[in-house]
Amino acid sequence: MIVLSVLLFVLGAAVLVTGVLAVTAKLPGNRWVGLRIPEVRKNREMWDTGHRIAGPTWTGAGVALIAAGLLGLQGGWLWVVSALLVVGALFLVGMGAALAAQTLAKIDHAKAQQTEQQRASAGCCSSGSSGSSCGGGCGGHDGATAAEPDLDAARRAVASQDGK
Repeated sequence: MIVLSVLLFVLGAAVLVTGVLAVTAKLPGNRWVGLRIPEVRKNREMWDTGHRIAGPTWTGAGVALIAAGLLGLQGGWLWVVSALLVVGALFLVGMGAALAAQTLAKIDHAKAQQTEQQRASAGCCSSGSSGSSCGGGCGGHDGATAAEPDLDAARRAVASQDGK
């Protein structure tokens, strides 16, 4: 039982350090520790924001794991309390990651909408606007809509390939 208590204590210390580094935005970008969602990998600002959101719950999970390890050393019925603390720590780690993922998805969506609005106000065509035609100054659009491809150009291209 001592080995399990020591393992819980070491794991708790690792999660606690990770949580503190995440809260202080000093967790270095890496592929082993931290959030593993696409939004976090976009830039350092998103990395720091996501980890600042998840950091407090991860810190709490580290404290719970350390407490579970310490209570496990006492033996007896306190192993039940240790087991509950481990389950609580797992819940806190998952909750922190879920909160960060949800918030970053909202931030990323808002940034994408803002970029799309800026493009639309600059006279550019929206990539998702089927049925509306573009004025010729944005990205090489020639007035054809996304729903209506230029069939004559496609026929000319096929005919030129057949002629070779």
